Amino acid sequence: MSLCEKGVAPWQKKNYLKSYSTIEATINSEANDLYDFLKELSESRSSRKSTIKRLEELCKSRESVALPYGSFETELMLPLSDIDITVVSENSTPARTRKTMLKLLRTSGMFSILSVITNSRCPLIRAVEIATGQKIDITFENSSYRETLDLIKYNAEKYPLFRPVVLLIKFFLKQRGINDASNGGLSSFAISLLTISMFQHENLKQNCLGNSLLCFFKLYGIDFDHISNGIDIRDGGKRVQIKEFIFDEKKMKGYFSSKERKNTSVPLIINPMDGDLNVSKGTTKFYIARQFFKAAYLKLIRIKIPGDGSILKHIFFTSSPDINKQLIDKKKSKKRDKRPEKRNYERRNKQEEELEQTPQKHSRKRSRQDESDSDDEHTKTKRARILNKSRG
Repeated sequence: MSLCEKGVAPWQKKNYLKSYSTIEATINSEANDLYDFLKELSESRSSRKSTIKRLEELCKSRESVALPYGSFETELMLPLSDIDITVVSENSTPARTRKTMLKLLRTSGMFSILSVITNSRCPLIRAVEIATGQKIDITFENSSYRETLDLIKYNAEKYPLFRPVVLLIKFFLKQRGINDASNGGLSSFAISLLTISMFQHENLKQNCLGNSLLCFFKLYGIDFDHISNGIDIRDGGKRVQIKEFIFDEKKMKGYFSSKERKNTSVPLIINPMDGDLNVSKGTTKFYIARQFFKAAYLKLIRIKIPGDGSILKHIFFTSSPDINKQLIDKKKSKKRDKRPEKRNYERRNKQEEELEQTPQKHSRKRSRQDESDSDDEHTKTKRARILNKSRG
C-alpha cells in the first residue's frame, strides 16, 4: 500500500497544474521537488560513514586500505543504496586480498556475506553489516576509481543538472529492477555517461530539470539507435559506428564478437578512462530500458490533467521499498533498530562457503540425494517393523 494520503505523492508540495501554465513548467517544478525528496531520504551519510570506518579498522589489521567510491562519493545515492568499497593491499595480489577479506568478514561478527561474484571483470564480495543492515559491495585493486570520481565531479560542476538527472533516472530504473549491471541492467556509471553524452549533444538549458528529464526519455527511448551507434564522451563527445568495433574473434580486437552482436540489446558505451572497454557490455536488458523510457516520455506528453496536480507519480511509483521504508522509519522513529534477525544471518553464514565454491554444487546435490535415499530406507524399515508387530 502506498503511504500517500488521498492519492498525493509523498514528494508533492502543491498542485503543480494549478501553479503553472505549461506542462514543461509543471514537470520541471515537480521534478525538482522529487529530487529534493530523494536527497532528503538519502541523507544518511553519517551512519554510512560509521559503517565505512568500521570496515577501514578491519582492513588495517591486515595492512589493507578500504576506500569508498561510487555513488557515496559522487553524492548520487538513492535511499537504501549500497556502499561501494575498493580494498587495496600493497603486499598482496587482488585474489589473495579477496580471500583474506572473506576470512576477516566471516570472523569479525560484524558483517555477513551475501554473495561472492568471481566471474565478472571486477570480482566483488557483497556483504551486509549486521547491526545496521547496510549493504556493501567490495572490490579489489580497482585502479580506475579515482579517475572515475574525478570525471563525475568535473561533469557535475560543468552541468548543474547532471546530478538531478542521474539520480532521477537511477530511481526510475531501480523501481523497475533494471539498475544493476549484474542482472543485465544499467549501472550507475553507464547512466552517468548517457547523461553526459546527452548534455554534450543537446542544447539544453541548465535551469530546467523537467526539460532535461523529458529529453533523456525521448533521446534514449526513441531517437538514439543503439544497434548502429555507440557513445563516446571523449573529446567533447561523439557518436561512433558499432560496425567499426566488431572484432575478428581470431585477432581479438574491438568491443563485440559476432556472437555478442547478435544480442541487439547490448549497447556500446565506451569507457573514457580505457577506450578498450565497453562499460555496458553486460547490459543485456537495454532494450527493456528503452521501452520504459519511451513509455514514460509518451505518457508525460500525452497525460490528461490529473485532479491532484501531480504528473510524475504516473511514471515514478509512489509506493516502493525505497520510499516506503524510509518514510516509515522517519515517521515512527529516527533511530529505529534495523538489525536483521540473527537466525537469517546464521543461515547465511552456513552457506557462505557454498556461495564461494560454486563447483561444489553437483556434489551437494548428490549428498542431498544420498540423504533422501537413506531417509527412504529408514522409513521402509520402520514401516516393516510396525507391520510385523501388528501381525504378531
